[in-house]
Amino acid sequence: MKKPVFVTVAALMLAPCLFAQKAVQPKPSPDEAKLIRAVSADSMRGDVSFLASDLLEGRDTPSRGLEIAAEYLASQFRALGMKPAGTEGYFQIAEYAVVEPVTSGFTLTMESGAEKYDVKAEKVMVTAMKAAEGAALEVVQIDLAGELPARTAIEGKAVLLKSAGRMSREAMRKREQVRGMGPAVVISFTPFLSRRPQLRQAGAVEAAAAPSVAIQDSELQKQLEGASSLKATFKIPSPVMEPAKLKNVVAVIEGTDAAMKGQYIILSGHYDHTGVNPRAEGDRIMNGANDDASGTSVVLEIARAFVKTGVKPNRSIVFALWFGEEKGLFGSTYYAANPAFPLKDTVAMVNFEHMGRTDDNEGSTKGRMSLTGIDYTEIGQFMADAGKVVGVDVYKHEKNSDPYFSRSDNQPFADAGVPAHAALGCFIFPDYHRPGDEWQKIDYDNMAQLTRVAAVATWRMANRAKPPAWNTANPRTSQYLKASQELYGTK
Repeated sequence: MKKPVFVTVAALMLAPCLFAQKAVQPKPSPDEAKLIRAVSADSMRGDVSFLASDLLEGRDTPSRGLEIAAEYLASQFRALGMKPAGTEGYFQIAEYAVVEPVTSGFTLTMESGAEKYDVKAEKVMVTAMKAAEGAALEVVQIDLAGELPARTAIEGKAVLLKSAGRMSREAMRKREQVRGMGPAVVISFTPFLSRRPQLRQAGAVEAAAAPSVAIQDSELQKQLEGASSLKATFKIPSPVMEPAKLKNVVAVIEGTDAAMKGQYIILSGHYDHTGVNPRAEGDRIMNGANDDASGTSVVLEIARAFVKTGVKPNRSIVFALWFGEEKGLFGSTYYAANPAFPLKDTVAMVNFEHMGRTDDNEGSTKGRMSLTGIDYTEIGQFMADAGKVVGVDVYKHEKNSDPYFSRSDNQPFADAGVPAHAALGCFIFPDYHRPGDEWQKIDYDNMAQLTRVAAVATWRMANRAKPPAWNTANPRTSQYLKASQELYGTK
């Protein structure tokens, strides 16, 4: 039976609307298609299952497990025939010391008029590379939320830092800046106290920094808030120190364009985690599969994709894997201060974190990818456009994107002015920093999709004539934009 005419007309009228609702997925270029096909979920499963195995005991910095991980990463670069970019082959060697403070003989007394406050040794965490003491020193109080005073205002005096709760990355940076301004001691309060040995960079700068005393005593903190004309008397014994030779693992694929190969894009991830938790019940190994064996594997897999396909970028691409992120971004900070290639020639940096899990605490992130500070630079748009090609939604997490910008290895580069982000498959997941973060829980097929996005975006950043730039319209980028102008000599 012939259908009524009005049904056919209605269908024809609706057809354009139906077609309009379905977006056409952009096609990759031939080289991008090669990179996409080269990414293997099984290859990354092999990386993560080894790096996050019990054998490596959580890859603490420093540890035997971390050393094994570094050798594994170097072997992967070596198998690809990649050019080493370290100080010793693929290893960028950094001299550090494991410092164990000595509390026996420690004293700290704060006085305000007739009031006297003795700080108990069991309530402090001391950071010092040598013994120090001082008597009845004037105390200068500094609010880390504001501008720091001139060196002359604090040199030779005791400094009491004001900060609410746990210090932000910016507050910690300011604290370290104050330590280098010549005070006799820097005192602060903390809600958390660690008794574990500390990792400190060996060398003249750290040795010259003022000792730091963090106090876990909220009652004393309240008492000192209104105190005036404070004086401090202290004695800090010599710590016990053991040298540690740590390694960033670095390789490079050199660009082929005569005018652009001297510019560098860094792809990175941290290969350390937090080791063994002696306080945990049952399984004590903090395997760190998603945090951050996953990001480490993404870096390796992008390197494999470029090498195995023979796709040649115009700009050079640096593949860097960091030690000590969990201790305070040590590896990336060391590289930023001692770059294998000048930072003024480094045009972009993407650090990969939490790339394997999709069970974010806020819900599934399958088929989705985010960046910290995603709208701070053009890199976010590069990733979003590459996501459309691969079929992955690259989005801004309204709650986490900005606050998490300073919490990963992109931060030392952003501080220097380099457009830099962390890319993530999820932010916080159920086993975050717990023994349950194991390799079997990774969604490897999804991680491969996110890796394809990163490979395509890297290819485009490496070949566009203009390198990625900071977003001048975003007020959150002002400090980074200023640093960028100083780094690159632009206005």
